[in-house]
Amino acid sequence: MKGVGNKLIIDIHSHLFVREWLPEEYWQGWARTAADKAASFLGAKPSYEETMKNILSPLWDPTGELLIGEMGKVIDKTVLLPQDFGFSQEAKVSIEEQNWKHVEVVRKYPDKLMAFASIDPRRKNCPEFLEKCIKEWGMKGLKLHPAAGFFPNDEKAYPLYRKAAELEIPVLFHSGPTILPYKSKFSHPMYLDDVATDFPDLKIIAAHTALGVGDLGGHGWWRDLLAIGSVKSNIMVDIAGWELKAMTHYDQFCDMLRTTMDELGAHRVLFGTDGPCFRLACPPQQYVQIIKELPQKSPKGIEFTEEDISAVLGENAQKILNL
Repeated sequence: MKGVGNKLIIDIHSHLFVREWLPEEYWQGWARTAADKAASFLGAKPSYEETMKNILSPLWDPTGELLIGEMGKVIDKTVLLPQDFGFSQEAKVSIEEQNWKHVEVVRKYPDKLMAFASIDPRRKNCPEFLEKCIKEWGMKGLKLHPAAGFFPNDEKAYPLYRKAAELEIPVLFHSGPTILPYKSKFSHPMYLDDVATDFPDLKIIAAHTALGVGDLGGHGWWRDLLAIGSVKSNIMVDIAGWELKAMTHYDQFCDMLRTTMDELGAHRVLFGTDGPCFRLACPPQQYVQIIKELPQKSPKGIEFTEEDISAVLGENAQKILNL
């Protein structure tokens, strides 16, 4: 594996899209968002049926083969994140079976893939299920999506955090705005402050860095997250979903990434793609290349070292995953 020098390149944040694995309401929200984005490029908004057929259906990947092809010889390891959106809208496939299906895919490609577990903290016996996922199935962490309807600092979630801390695994939270029908207020990073404070040894990853990429003025939730993270050293962030910003507003992308590194330290920033969400616009290998070239191509006054890039692309993930 080539990686950066002799080091691995690790995508800490990716998904397998399979229609039956997530609620139909999720796909409806995803299709609405995708259609709105497509309209800005095409000049006309595709219908729901067209969006499902031409944009979403090509992303279905129950076996992981598309993902492995995307990784190619550039990305050495990818972490798969199941998504439990709670029980307000259940998928056709139970969350227990979804987790197991991710395990099966990982076992097909053990040198390339790992998986976190996902279990909504409001479900019965979630700490026991998490322990099974980690100890018996070999999963490596926990993925939570608060926008499904719970605040991260709800004490009902604390037994799950205690179990994660006991197992010494990272917990990755979706942070920042999210699509319909889910409510973004639950994913504001301020609610991670209580979690980080009450569980100082828990390894927390705030996904998408609160989606700061949506803040064209350079303000918003990502700055809230950095403010909290600057005094809570157990919070790390990933840059999954920042690809479009890197492609369309490169200077701002560089400025925001540099600011994030300055506030938290480069050792607390993780590379992620949020695949396959942005596959059509920016394939994962292209995003890796953008990051690799930052020391040479970042705008005047914004500097990145090779050490920064090595840390973000893989070294930090190796440490948090105990590889």
